[in-house]
Amino acid sequence: MRPVLTHRLIPVDDSQHAVLLIDMLNQFTHGGTISAPTDNVASRSTMTTMEPVPTLVHRDSPFINFRDFDFGEGSHGCRWIDTKRFQLSAESLDDREVLAALIAHPQFRDTYDGAGVQDWPRHGQWWLDRITPDAYDIVDAEPAVDVVHSWATQHGDVPESLASRLRQEVYTVIRKATSRYLLGQLPEDAFHDYGPLHIDYHELALIDRPAATLTLLVAADD
Repeated sequence: MRPVLTHRLIPVDDSQHAVLLIDMLNQFTHGGTISAPTDNVASRSTMTTMEPVPTLVHRDSPFINFRDFDFGEGSHGCRWIDTKRFQLSAESLDDREVLAALIAHPQFRDTYDGAGVQDWPRHGQWWLDRITPDAYDIVDAEPAVDVVHSWATQHGDVPESLASRLRQEVYTVIRKATSRYLLGQLPEDAFHDYGPLHIDYHELALIDRPAATLTLLVAADD
């Protein structure tokens, strides 16, 4: 008989993980299947919670706004990079289980449209329950850097002050990671009730085992 994790319901706060983590880890780790999504917004919203699982602890969320830099005659393109940094405390989890913990974390419920993190069943442009660990493709360091660099320079070179921040806060983090995952293309019916929101959207999950950190990096536009 397969062992299952158990939980009891308690109120939500930012340090706690949704019960979705338990469900996903049970299903993913023990060879089950992820339940089919429902199209009902109310039923998507009825996510219960559990006692804290010390897997990911949110540290901070640095933000790089291209509008804050002088592009001269160029264009900032209404672009930005949002980074959520987590401390990884459960060393026994493999990468896919770490991704499941990320998806279940309250900080993942961010639509990146200025509303911030909300208690709703959405992430980015998509329904939360349509994103699973298998939606992320493993990628090497330089291709991952190129995804962000090509996007950042699509309208021409960026100011040196911005380029410096990208090197320090983005490209270095990507290269130092021991594993990197790029969110792949999701089906059109995965868009939530007011998506899509962005012209360009790139999402990377960066796991650094020596530093015991996970970085969720989103590069997009308004």
